[in-house]
Amino acid sequence: MVGAKILALVSVVGMSVAFAQPASVPTTAEAPCQDSPGTDVVAVPMDSGFVNIFNGTDLKGWWNNCHGEDANHSNTTKGGIYKVDPAIHAIYSQQRATAPGGSALCTNKKYGNQEIILEYWADFGNDAGIYHRTTDKVEAYQTVLDYKPDNCIGGSYPQEMENAGSPFYNCAYKFGGSETAPFVGSQGNAGITDKSTLVPADMFDPNGWNELRVKIYGNPPKHQAWMRKLGGTKWIKTLDVTWPASFGTVVSATGYTALQVHGNGYWNKTVVGDWYRNIRVRDLDNTGTPIVPTSLRSRLPSGVSFSVDANGLSGWLDREYDIQVMDVNGKVMDSFRAGSGRLSRALGKTGHQGVMLVRLTSGSDIRVIRAVPL
Repeated sequence: MVGAKILALVSVVGMSVAFAQPASVPTTAEAPCQDSPGTDVVAVPMDSGFVNIFNGTDLKGWWNNCHGEDANHSNTTKGGIYKVDPAIHAIYSQQRATAPGGSALCTNKKYGNQEIILEYWADFGNDAGIYHRTTDKVEAYQTVLDYKPDNCIGGSYPQEMENAGSPFYNCAYKFGGSETAPFVGSQGNAGITDKSTLVPADMFDPNGWNELRVKIYGNPPKHQAWMRKLGGTKWIKTLDVTWPASFGTVVSATGYTALQVHGNGYWNKTVVGDWYRNIRVRDLDNTGTPIVPTSLRSRLPSGVSFSVDANGLSGWLDREYDIQVMDVNGKVMDSFRAGSGRLSRALGKTGHQGVMLVRLTSGSDIRVIRAVPL
């Protein structure tokens, strides 16, 4: 693995923490297999209507679901390995030595229309994914995260639902090479013979942290995904499909959100594992528009109107404000002072394709505009 180079300052449960790249397998206890979810839920409020569903220290709010295809090939009693890596406040995942020996780490809470953003470090040779609306039997709509030859990241796959209709496999950004070719090395792209189909460098860092953003809404659901390397300013859309209605007969409109491990260490014997952190979600309506809790909505004073869209900021201000525009990680994308009257501010050059919030400050008065969709 790459050593302990500091990558970035990111926000975990509201605190700034310096994170290093993963260097070794954590020695913490594994999450045991469970037959059903627990009752605890982690939902630490964040800006823009998101909540953080992983507390960075333990697996409260999650359960290791060892049912389904990923586990029953070889080891139905223990399933995949899930641990917390306390050094970097991340969830570590790996499969059993006996292939495939995987499972799905599910949230205790069920979600329907959902937007999820997370950071992940994918070790070369992994077979993983994010499950949406997962059933107890691990049937799910999957966002694929297969970092190995002839496979893809950011695509879609019907987990355990191949018999619900023809396999619905959408994979725009595939790695070249063959899955049967010998793998070389344990980290990075040493075993990938052709990267021509994995375009923009902003989309994926093969040796570092990346961000995945997924929206799934409606029934049958619209399924959209974006990716970017951590610290990048441009989200690249990797998926935009509507699932066939036939799959809805297997998966309901709500279900667990889960982290899959399926083939790590099976396709590549030297693979170390994968890490996930900063996992945050927010509810959407049937059109994909964020639903922001009333407690997070700002009450703007009379004489103030404000909106944000793909072109920038616009509205009318009742007085002079200092204005900051931030993404969901708290990174300041623009900062300026605006006087009373009409407001018009282009943001097209800031790479603001991600979710953001806008903070207006006038003396001790702070107003926050939240829940701006992509």
